[in-house]
Amino acid sequence: MKKTIINISGFRNILIFTFLGVILLIAGCYTIAYVIQPGVVEPDTAFNVTLQVQPSEGDWGDHFSSYGVLGILLPEGWTVQDSIQYVLDFQEEFDTVSGYLCYNDTVASFLDSSLSQSPNGYYWWGAKSIDVINLFAFQEGFIHITIMTDSVVGDFNLRYFLGDYSDNYKKNPDDPFGIKDSTEFLSIKVDRLNAIKTRQNEDWKVFPNPSDGVVFIEQQGVDADVTMRIFDLNGKLQKSAVLLKSLSRVDLGDCPKGTYIVSLEKKGEIKTQKIIIQ
Repeated sequence: MKKTIINISGFRNILIFTFLGVILLIAGCYTIAYVIQPGVVEPDTAFNVTLQVQPSEGDWGDHFSSYGVLGILLPEGWTVQDSIQYVLDFQEEFDTVSGYLCYNDTVASFLDSSLSQSPNGYYWWGAKSIDVINLFAFQEGFIHITIMTDSVVGDFNLRYFLGDYSDNYKKNPDDPFGIKDSTEFLSIKVDRLNAIKTRQNEDWKVFPNPSDGVVFIEQQGVDADVTMRIFDLNGKLQKSAVLLKSLSRVDLGDCPKGTYIVSLEKKGEIKTQKIIIQ
């Protein structure tokens, strides 16, 4: 499955997603569909990342229970909130289920010793699901991660891995678990707030904001197709379209009232802005 990487230029006050319960994973049946990660964050602050997980295309596997694992490649000096919250949606006849991943030394040690992608100045952070889990009738899920930076500014990279304790994806029979899917290295810049605001808003705007449901997106220098995506604060995609004009009308009247994130992607560059529908 092709992965779409969504970078959000974030600010100091980023909403932290909250979910409770049990995550269900099934070997042979899940993949990372996209990542919502800030493109720019401040030093000595926290920011949120959302992994969107979907069933693998054409890969049904056997339905059996296993612990889920998460690995994150982090710059030295950065930390992760130890208890990671996430939620899964199932087919209509089943309930939504949610739960926790918590830091686990075994996962972190295995990633550090077994994977060669860790460059100098980085380390592996690992977590394991609290409960044994199963993904029967699974449709999509969201894993919400809170990461804290240190005082160092500059350009960095993050990477995310998902796996489980089943035997399907183990490279060696003695491995404690196997890796099911991973992202590529995702760039992120640590910079100051004023610089973030200037870069983010210099060449496009969304208005009116707040809106009663209809918004206009104005862009400067439209020399290529621009892909618009609108997400709710849980990271769920609400609407997408290709914008071909410098001024585009977008009808969000069918979306519930609340705060949304508008993302514009052009030639691999992504910029975002929050809007309120009232």
